[in-house]
Amino acid sequence: MAQFKKIGKLINPTDNITYKYVRMINDPNTHLFKEKLRMTDWLQTTQYEDAEQCYDEFHEILHSHFESCFPVKKIKINKMKPRPTWNNAEIKDIKHKLEAAEIIMGVKKDENSTELYKHLKNAFK
Repeated sequence: MAQFKKIGKLINPTDNITYKYVRMINDPNTHLFKEKLRMTDWLQTTQYEDAEQCYDEFHEILHSHFESCFPVKKIKINKMKPRPTWNNAEIKDIKHKLEAAEIIMGVKKDENSTELYKHLKNAFK
């Protein structure tokens, strides 16, 4: 499964932006990058006497391989509304219990089940 590394600022789903730019970093691309590094003739980085020129040559090779293996892609942002923070597992559990108590009250139609439902309903208001 592809993993996306974010580039630039974090984009909120509520922003009025429909695309973002990411690099696809996954196992096949990483393997290709390692293979390119393995196959590179690194002797060309030592042909200069100046350390800065050697570093620039090394950086250019590394950057070139990185860009070719992990290119920037434009992807569409899912414009779904974010889930409310109150919609968590605990709230869902309480909701299911309340629904179960309501069903029991509807089936049994006795005072105990009605009281249980009313008690649960009042407790979670």
